[in-house]
Amino acid sequence: MAILKFSPEADDLLTNLESGDRTLSCAGHLNTALDRLEQDPGAAPNRRRRFQSLDLWGIPVMCRDEEWLILWSYSQSETGTLVVHH
Repeated sequence: MAILKFSPEADDLLTNLESGDRTLSCAGHLNTALDRLEQDPGAAPNRRRRFQSLDLWGIPVMCRDEEWLILWSYSQSETGTLVVHH
């Protein structure tokens, strides 16, 4: 199992989503995707989108009628750690 670390921006966004009643289902979908990422970062659903020029992976998450994208990468300094950028 990997360890997730969040950028300040990603942490703030998720905290704001979790605190709002209207967006609770969005936070739930995002947290489910983050749980799957933490369990197996190498799984195909976690690597569907690759942004090679940025060295990031993207996980699409549908939230009502909007598509959100979790941007993540492997930590260069800490083995087994993933960084959620946004």
